[in-house]
Amino acid sequence: MRGFSFSNKRNSILNKSNFKAFAIFASFSFCTWLLIQFSKTYTQEFKLKVIFENFPKDKLVDEREKTVEIRVQTTGFRLFWIGFKNLSLRQDASNLPEEKNYLLYNTGYFKKEIAKELSLDISNVEFLTPSIKLPFSLKTIRELPVKPQININYARGYGAYNPLVVFPEKVKVSGPDHLLKDIDYINTQELNLKNLDKTTQGKVQLAKPHEEVILYKDAITYKAFAEKFTEGRAEVPIEIINKPQEGTLSIFPKKIEVIYQVSLRNFDQVNAQDFQVICDYAKIGENDNFMIAKLKQKPEQVTHVRLSLNKVNFVIKK
Repeated sequence: MRGFSFSNKRNSILNKSNFKAFAIFASFSFCTWLLIQFSKTYTQEFKLKVIFENFPKDKLVDEREKTVEIRVQTTGFRLFWIGFKNLSLRQDASNLPEEKNYLLYNTGYFKKEIAKELSLDISNVEFLTPSIKLPFSLKTIRELPVKPQININYARGYGAYNPLVVFPEKVKVSGPDHLLKDIDYINTQELNLKNLDKTTQGKVQLAKPHEEVILYKDAITYKAFAEKFTEGRAEVPIEIINKPQEGTLSIFPKKIEVIYQVSLRNFDQVNAQDFQVICDYAKIGENDNFMIAKLKQKPEQVTHVRLSLNKVNFVIKK
């Protein structure tokens, strides 16, 4: 009985040892076979996504992604690695040749790029799709004025005789006709210039009116003028128009003070004779004993002009 037990135990140990040896040998054999198989050269086909960018501004292209098939010849190791990659390329479409209503892309153009991406020799990559056709339609092209959204706040005692200047004043845009026909101008981004005390020049971005509208320029140049201003005053005779047919019309006062802003460099060029203040007798009410004074003429150099008073008393002597 004891001998039987010892024999069974010995056989059990031998069986376990044989199984381990067999498992090790089998694993080694499998790994060796796998290495041999993966070291061999194979040919495999893959799909490659091509994403096109920077289309010509005058063309409307709906399909911006295409898929092509490539055939790769390399070792099993590299094919296994390639199988886990998301194969895609970004390509510039700004200078693609045209064929009727298509942009034509020869896949051979990026053969070198994909070979480099996969770390392969260029001779080991073959494109099964020889070319890509991207259908396009021509966009409408218009030249629209620029409307600056530039707010200027001058420092105390400063102003500008010259208005804000932008360059260029018009920009080219392209897009679907149904969108462009309703667009009259192109806004700039909003820009606030605070406490301006000197002439300033810079760039401001243009605002896209719609996602499908292409701007041929992204920004324009602006120039905001600023110079020292001062207050000027001039006594100007009041001129009466549409005088009554009968009697003598007398007014008080006979002169009125005009108050204005002018740049220091133009201060001496402004005279009282450059202004004209009028009262229109034909516009008085039935029971009125005064007329309203209005500024009819002023020199171009002055801004923020006002009259010291606007009511002029009158009497008619028979």
